[in-house]
Amino acid sequence: MAQITVTGCVVPSTQVVYTFKDNGSGIYNVVPSTDLSAECYSSSTSGSPCVICMNGLNGGGHCPPGNGNPTNGTIVSFTIEDCPIDDYLLPLILTLAGLGGFFVRKRTLLPV
Repeated sequence: MAQITVTGCVVPSTQVVYTFKDNGSGIYNVVPSTDLSAECYSSSTSGSPCVICMNGLNGGGHCPPGNGNPTNGTIVSFTIEDCPIDDYLLPLILTLAGLGGFFVRKRTLLPV
């Protein structure tokens, strides 16, 4: 599988990368985003600060006043990689199926 690189603004306590940046304001919108909690990945932090508008951008590309809820983050580039267990899933399934078949067959051959 080819490796995928995702770059965007990340709040340090989360594993969600916000990828849409309004070209005029430099503020990231809450959608679209990529959730990395179920992925194996490596990251390289550029250290540049960024702002995420958690309630969406208004028509001017800014956080709406009052309820905009801007959150500070850091621009990070993530490379999504194959998880090491992915290479072993097929042999693991075949082994478990073989053991299951062996025990089922052994049980049915015993006299009742």
